[in-house]
Amino acid sequence: MTVTIFLWAFLQSLLLGFAILFVKRSSVSKYLSAIFLAMAVNIFAQYQFRYTNVKFDFPELLIVADIFDFLLPALVMLYLDKIFEANNGRKRWWYFAPAATVVLAGIVFILSHQPYFFETFINSYFHLSLLAGIVLWRIFTFIKIRNQYQEQYTNTDAKQRDELKWPKVLVGYIGLLLYVSVVQFIFHAFIDGHLGAVVTETLRQLAEVNYVICLSSIIFVTIYFALKYPKLFSVKLVQKKTDKSEDRLMQHYLEKMEVLIAEKKVYLESDFNEKLLAELLGTQAYVVSKLVNEYIGKSFSEYINEKRVAEAKHILAADTHKQLTNFAVAVDSGFRSESVFYVNFKKITGMTPRQYRKSLQASAVA
Repeated sequence: MTVTIFLWAFLQSLLLGFAILFVKRSSVSKYLSAIFLAMAVNIFAQYQFRYTNVKFDFPELLIVADIFDFLLPALVMLYLDKIFEANNGRKRWWYFAPAATVVLAGIVFILSHQPYFFETFINSYFHLSLLAGIVLWRIFTFIKIRNQYQEQYTNTDAKQRDELKWPKVLVGYIGLLLYVSVVQFIFHAFIDGHLGAVVTETLRQLAEVNYVICLSSIIFVTIYFALKYPKLFSVKLVQKKTDKSEDRLMQHYLEKMEVLIAEKKVYLESDFNEKLLAELLGTQAYVVSKLVNEYIGKSFSEYINEKRVAEAKHILAADTHKQLTNFAVAVDSGFRSESVFYVNFKKITGMTPRQYRKSLQASAVA
């Protein structure tokens, strides 16, 4: 039964991760997708190490599950930063420093303990140190995102607070992961090898059931929110309160940017970027990034590529005699290359340039 639930949880996490990535393609959804894809890898690794001979045949891989145990909280913190603050210029690479440290430490441990066996790692001081580190990392993550949630709740208008239900669930998600890691640490540090074989095996099975039930509950709740609040897969969920002066300034920049985009078509320059737009607006690049992310709800590249594809559609519609090549259309609409043009055109319109030409012909005949 436990094996079945493990495999079910793996498949659901994998499918959910890909569904989020491809159904709602946005700058935010890819981070949520990464969380569930990482969870799927972790569950699969746990299954392999618990119920197959992989742990004996390839004991060097045992550390993989621990690496993902450090990685998952980092992905959750990164995702919450995105939906709460969009792009505020902070460096977040350090979120992944613990996972990277474990990779390096694991390589050193494996190389310094040759020949390497299952028993070399399990319940060793290094293994117990990793389990303790996972507990401490999740405590830190839980406190950080709980404080972040509470701050956001305080700074959010009452009408928008329903949109904070999903972030609240993510806080609970880390809380469950923390609970699971505490159970795992207690089992390996104080039970496995210290009590009788029958008692140890019974408690091991209970710990496994506890682990998979916690993960399954996270998946069920996520599916529920995906159906009830589909917008959580797209843009930043909530907007922080801003003072009126800042709001007026951003509105001024937005109106000025719309003129540059609609009338002067500055996006037709292939080297057009946030820095150049900031210079035209008389502000800094991070302000432009915030403007596009928070007031338009897209990344800068998504916004500009949509404008360029719209221009390409206009060019194709006007080219009734098919005199222009795809490369010419790409250059005239602001893309650097034909391949970039092709990928973005199909991504945004759902058709290739050739298919779009045919649809125009069919419409003309009809």
